[in-house]
Amino acid sequence: MGCVLSTALALVPLQTVFADDASESLSIESTPNSMVTPYATQCVEGWAYRNVTPNYINSFVLGSSGTRYWNSRRSGGVVTMTSTITDSKTLSGSIEASGKFNIMVVETTVKLSSTLSKTWTSSDSTTVPVNPGYEGWNDYGTNFSSYSGYSVYVNADCTEQYGTTVTIKGKTYDEIIAREAWRGYLN
Repeated sequence: MGCVLSTALALVPLQTVFADDASESLSIESTPNSMVTPYATQCVEGWAYRNVTPNYINSFVLGSSGTRYWNSRRSGGVVTMTSTITDSKTLSGSIEASGKFNIMVVETTVKLSSTLSKTWTSSDSTTVPVNPGYEGWNDYGTNFSSYSGYSVYVNADCTEQYGTTVTIKGKTYDEIIAREAWRGYLN
């Protein structure tokens, strides 16, 4: 929110003001006022989201782990298998506040949407390479970022109302991570 500095007149000389039909006139005399200054402050009225700080950026949240495959052979090299999702899970953003605020201003400021979500299902299953002696699987999840800031409504006279802290968590991207853990050989 920007402020505009404008000049105001401290004293107005004796003026004659005419009515619309110019048949009557009215004289107005101004008197000095010690409260009037040569400058006045004016703000652009509307919602603001400021003092924004990141809580975390692109933090991975696990949705589902795919089935695991153990390549128990000493020889034969890498085996490629399908890590299947057996349970569906939806991951979505959120917004937390205890007062009045404008969600569009918050989301636009941090370039996140609190309403985007991802449901991981069996159709998202992919292959994973597994080295000899290792167990392999895929983790299916979504990366989120979170910010906290102060939401306030700024009036034209620069006074503020409805101030509250707002925390937003929004989805940044979906990710499939191939995992592998040593398990040993069977033969």
